[in-house]
Amino acid sequence: MKRQFFIIIVILLSCIQLSQAQQRLSLADAVEYAAKNRYDAQANKFDIELAQNAVSKSRNEWIPEITANGEVLYNAQLQTMIFDNGEEFKMGTKNLTTLSLELSQPIFKPGLSTDIKINKATLSVKKEVLQEKKTNIKIYVIEAYLNVILREQQLKLSEENTERYKSYFDLTQNKIQLGTILESELLQAQTDYENSQTNLQKAQQNYTLAVKALKYHLNMPDSEKLVLTDSLSVLLNNNPMQIRNTNAEDRPELRQIYYSQQENDLWLKKTSMMWLPTILLMANYTTEYQASNFRFSQKLWFPYNYIGLKASFPLSNIFKLRTDRREYQLKSSQLSMQYNQKLHDINYERDKYNTELLNAFGNINSTTKTLNLSKELYSQQLAVYKLGTISYSALLDIKSSVNTAEQNYITAIYEYLIAYSNYTKATGFN
Repeated sequence: MKRQFFIIIVILLSCIQLSQAQQRLSLADAVEYAAKNRYDAQANKFDIELAQNAVSKSRNEWIPEITANGEVLYNAQLQTMIFDNGEEFKMGTKNLTTLSLELSQPIFKPGLSTDIKINKATLSVKKEVLQEKKTNIKIYVIEAYLNVILREQQLKLSEENTERYKSYFDLTQNKIQLGTILESELLQAQTDYENSQTNLQKAQQNYTLAVKALKYHLNMPDSEKLVLTDSLSVLLNNNPMQIRNTNAEDRPELRQIYYSQQENDLWLKKTSMMWLPTILLMANYTTEYQASNFRFSQKLWFPYNYIGLKASFPLSNIFKLRTDRREYQLKSSQLSMQYNQKLHDINYERDKYNTELLNAFGNINSTTKTLNLSKELYSQQLAVYKLGTISYSALLDIKSSVNTAEQNYITAIYEYLIAYSNYTKATGFN
């Protein structure tokens, strides 16, 4: 009884370890996994936080600046004053100590409010850049995931072909012993079987490389076992054919340029304001100690204070503002051209991927019909071949057609899903 209980515990622990060692991922899980584990995906998020911090930093410019100062001066030699009659008089004291508080509050500072708007526009640009990067990572993962499924299907077809060619070779060996076929047909069957083994090896290599590529895009360790839970047929059912009418201006690439234009216009506006004066509210409270000693406990502290306004004009910057204004005017024209070109590119992409999607969907229908016909024909001819009515070469031609039809079918589904992914990106649909 104890032995059976021990065996059950070992089996349960083995199952737990096996489940922990395997990473089962659907396509949606793979996209989410990449978003959480890719270093670039995590690093891109800091761009938003940095831009938000820049907005807060520009707002803090309105906060008054309060400074506490303390100063102790020892006059080793006092200043001498000479009167008209030639009499000399020493001014000041040996010890001059001051403690003060100073306040500087901006009342009007040209461009300060504009700086906040500029940083908000920069934040909007960063958000659109982040969205574009997220979409690109998603596309990379989808393509890699679908490629693994395609290579896995091709590997299965190669394994089935190898088994079939093995059965052909065994069947041909039986026939050569009965003397019903020529020896050249046996040699042909053996050659085909060996070629199928070579193709199987290549298919295995392609599948291994595809899995490595997917793990790379997921930032997953090579040692971790990856199991894909989605198949081409499941993904085909989950992504039915549909044409969407969307606005090209919703694409993050266009919105980046749009917000960059706003940012540039704000810079241009700021240059028009920089000739205005900066006005500050100034206030000071100081208490002063003057004596020939350093006994600060004595009642020799005397306070004074003031309040006032300070205006400063950037006289020398006026000449510099001309070139700055010209720079932003040129950049405005450049951004306008870039926007129009990007809009043209996006409209072309939408038409291109729309056509590819329609073509891929049509290819699925045609390859499905061809595959069904070729399988039906092969099953009929295989039965006839076993009776010795047709030659091996004739059966081989039919089997080659079946292989081609199977490859075309899974490739058509793969190309449709890739086209569907590209089309959703081109139409700005997440």
